[in-house]
Amino acid sequence: MFENLVPPSIEKSCSLAKEMKTLNDKDLKIFVDALDDPRWTHKALTAAVISRGFKTNEKALRAHRKKECLCSTI
Repeated sequence: MFENLVPPSIEKSCSLAKEMKTLNDKDLKIFVDALDDPRWTHKALTAAVISRGFKTNEKALRAHRKKECLCSTI
């Protein structure tokens, strides 16, 4: 009866990483490069990607860049 009973899987990705999965390879590379580029402030990068239809917020982007999000626990 309980042979296949397993706990639900928990996805260890932050909201930014989940949204990044929707990007095509070219856009993903551009975005990752921008995340790594210190010339982009959190606020400016957030505004730039939101204006292009990417769903995020400054808090999520900052946490991901600083490795303080759920992704960093993997």
